[in-house]
Amino acid sequence: MPAGMALAMLLGPLFGGWRAIWLAGAAFAVLAAVAVVLKVPAGAAGRAVSWRNLAAEAGSLIFRRAPVLLALHFALYAMMFFAVLSFLPVLLIERIQGSLALAGLLSGLATAGNIAGNLLAGLLLRRGVDRTRLLAAAGFAMGVAALFVFLPLLPAAGAFLCCILFALAGGFIPATLLSTAAAIAPRADLVPATIGLLMQGSNLGQVLGPVAVGWVISTVGWQGAAGLVALLALLAVATAAALDRDIRPLWRPGG
Repeated sequence: MPAGMALAMLLGPLFGGWRAIWLAGAAFAVLAAVAVVLKVPAGAAGRAVSWRNLAAEAGSLIFRRAPVLLALHFALYAMMFFAVLSFLPVLLIERIQGSLALAGLLSGLATAGNIAGNLLAGLLLRRGVDRTRLLAAAGFAMGVAALFVFLPLLPAAGAFLCCILFALAGGFIPATLLSTAAAIAPRADLVPATIGLLMQGSNLGQVLGPVAVGWVISTVGWQGAAGLVALLALLAVATAAALDRDIRPLWRPGG
């Protein structure tokens, strides 16, 4: 996902307009569908699935503490990430007085930092790093970096480096949440539903984040956006702390 966002920002100026970009995205979606048909092996025949029971059990996930907290954390992350990255080109144009193409290039480079964060998270999780502390630290770092992005505390170059730090720190969150969602699912056949609930939190954050920040910027200014993202970061830290009792036993020796 961050690779796709970075490519869209980098290559966007080469297209004639947003319709051309959408058509290119549709073409990539068709290619992905064809690749699945050609390359993904069909599953072996298994036991018959009771869709009625499965739907009821999947629906019951919204009443379970750990899956809901994971989805909430993903929503907070998505709100922060898309709040900053959606408005980053506009902010860079104001700060550096550059062209839209240059702002897109810099925004794409900053977004690419999220790729590195995702990969580094996988390495850290393999080494047994505490998941709740990783989530809390990443959320806190995003909040601090956002302050230096939105507020005129640093020169343009320093603010841009904070954009990269923001995206890099944020990358630790999706990898951690997705791997944790698979572990807390009540049963193996409910893993997709648990991850699905998690992704709905992400989708909600992607919608609410830019809307909320856009309203704050138009009402208060960039400093209001800094305050909002900082508040979301604190909520993300609190959510990570609340998750501790639910997921820590899963990775204790003998747990």
